Formats: sequence, structure tokens, C-alpha cells
Amino acid sequence: MTLFKTGLLSLGTILLGASIVAAPVRAGDIVLTVEEPAASSAYSGVANLRGWAVGSAGIDRVELYVDGAFATNVPVGGLRGDVGAQYPGYPGSRNAGFSMAFNYSNLSAGQHAIRVRAVDRENAGR
Repeated sequence: MTLFKTGLLSLGTILLGASIVAAPVRAGDIVLTVEEPAASSAYSGVANLRGWAVGSAGIDRVELYVDGAFATNVPVGGLRGDVGAQYPGYPGSRNAGFSMAFNYSNLSAGQHAIRVRAVDRENAGR
């Protein structure tokens, strides 16, 4: 989970105004990395939310939660040759990228929590 602060949107593990986890997170055989928003950065307006996810059963979807509530699915399928080379045995690993524009201005000023969750084709999630 990422905490962030809006207004002077800062990002945290999202502290819009604080930090986000950039290291891979493993759950069983799902690996998820959020590359943006960056830790300890400030956000306002529209910014990118991106990263990658792989799993031995393949990834079905990536979900975005804001303050504990489901917000939307994040489009998945971006070409990631680097991830494919690192995880060649995982289905779809060459197309493991996810990305979307996120409008931080739609959030009230203050701290918020963002969680990105990958769900595999067997409905297991991380």
C-alpha cells in the first residue's frame, strides 16, 4: 500500500507528499512492482501510475484501490522485454507492463492510501 497527500500531492507507500514501494513484492508466485508514483515525490494534476506484474498462472488484471475502496482496473499488457528476460517461465511476462493516467486533483487535500493489486488467472491476488 502506498500513502500519499493531495493538494501538494505527495506520495508515500502513497503519501501524496510521501513515498511508494518500488521493490518487487512477492505473493506466492505473483511478483508486482510499482514504478510510478515515485517514493517521496509530490503529485498534483494528472500523473502516470505504472509498473509490472507477473505470475506463474499469468496475470488476469491489476486493480487500483484508493483509501481502501476499489477505484478501477489498470490496463495491463505493455511490452516489457526486461521483465520477460527476468521471468521467462511466467506466461505473458514480455507483456507484463501496466500503466494509466491518474488524476490526483480528483482527491481531497490530505493524506490518502493507494494500493495496487495483481490478480492471476486462478483468482489469487497480491
